Amino acid sequence: MGIPHNRNGGLTLVVMPGFEPQARRVAETILSYSRGKTKSETPVDVVIPEFGFRASGEPFLRLGKRHVGGHDIVVLASGPGTWEMLGQLNLLLRYIAARGATRVALVTGYFPLCRS
Repeated sequence: MGIPHNRNGGLTLVVMPGFEPQARRVAETILSYSRGKTKSETPVDVVIPEFGFRASGEPFLRLGKRHVGGHDIVVLASGPGTWEMLGQLNLLLRYIAARGATRVALVTGYFPLCRS
C-alpha cells in the first residue's frame, strides 16, 4: 500500500442503523477506484454505532476511538424525522466531535428541520 490520499490517515463511514449495505458499497467503490487509478490507497473503515439506554434511562453510544480519532468522518443517515432518529444523530455528531475527528460530513437524503 502506498501513501494514502487522505492526509488525516483514513476515512471512516459511520452508518446509522439500516444503511449498512449502502456504506459497504461506497467503501468498495472508493477502494477499487483508488487501487485502479492511483498508486496510493485511502483506507476506508465502516462503523456501525451501538445506541442504547442505561438502567437510569440515560441514552448512550458505543463507538471505538480507533475509528474516529484523526480520521475524516462521513455519517450516512436518513429519515424518518422521529425524536429517536434526531436524538441519535445529535448524540452521534457530538460524540464524534468530542473524540477528535479531523473533519465531519453528514450525508442524508432527508432532514426534517429543513422544512421549518
